[in-house]
Amino acid sequence: FNKQFDLVKIIQATNVNINNFKWIFYTPVVSVENQTIQMTEQIYVTTHFNMEKISSLFSNLASLNIFELLSLKKDYKDLGYSTNEVDLHMYKLFSLPFYLAIMTVFASIIMLNIKRNKSLIFHIIFGILLSVLIYYLYYLFNLFGENGKIPLLITVCLPLLILTIFILIGMIRINEK
Repeated sequence: FNKQFDLVKIIQATNVNINNFKWIFYTPVVSVENQTIQMTEQIYVTTHFNMEKISSLFSNLASLNIFELLSLKKDYKDLGYSTNEVDLHMYKLFSLPFYLAIMTVFASIIMLNIKRNKSLIFHIIFGILLSVLIYYLYYLFNLFGENGKIPLLITVCLPLLILTIFILIGMIRINEK
């Protein structure tokens, strides 16, 4: 591509060394304006990407800190990839303290509203059921956000808002007792 991102030529090779920022194409086939040329010598292309940087583009976002996420977002933009997944993960990181606070209050309200004479099995099954429901609530909204069905900020805030409403209902019930 040239600086205006117009296609200049296509280089195809069966063996390419991308360990450095200077890629080496061995016995390439070059296509320029519908003409194909088989070359015998190597072609060197200077890029902004090496093997390590390309591999890190597809790594797990949960293992990255905020600065690495910002760098990854810039790399995604440079390659023309969608940055929705990175933005969504950054929103989740910023909302994590609120999520933990809401879950702590939610667990307290549940424990105050359940009678103590229930069996241990009931408590275990109820806890697992609630955790699975909350997980799938977050998972559903994350899918909607990644697919662009709803805005990313709503993807993160709406499950928190739903849990907050349940907390308020539970607090009212505790206050009535």
